[in-house]
Amino acid sequence: MKAITLQDDAPKNPVPWLTLVEYKIKTIETRRNWNRPKHRGDTLFTASATSRTPNAGLAVCVANVVDIVPMTGYHEADACIELFDNAWALILEDLRWLTRKFPVKGALGIWEADVPADVEFYVPDPSQLLPSVYPDYLKTLISQSAAR
Repeated sequence: MKAITLQDDAPKNPVPWLTLVEYKIKTIETRRNWNRPKHRGDTLFTASATSRTPNAGLAVCVANVVDIVPMTGYHEADACIELFDNAWALILEDLRWLTRKFPVKGALGIWEADVPADVEFYVPDPSQLLPSVYPDYLKTLISQSAAR
């Protein structure tokens, strides 16, 4: 399966980008100088090994990449980031969680990941996406952002 690795509160990038995707807060992933604008379809989202969350080094969720377009100011809210030079917006739909997260060795760009036979994808119940059940590190980020 095609996969993309995201930082998730890494030392040089202290925002839990993958967790924001996992909880459907971030529905647009952004990339600089993206060289694969034709990529579409189900994509496994994984956390880099340098992440400082429980997701570090794990495959976490699947989303359908339905479009890839040059990023504009219109995309900022759903991407959880301000517009930056040479940015591409990967439009995500149909978020699914895994019946279990599993270890992966991530890579840059789009790469091929093997999904274990016992791992299935499912649509999370809306109650699993409520702020009251967010991990503490995500609640902290949101409260800090709201205070700004």
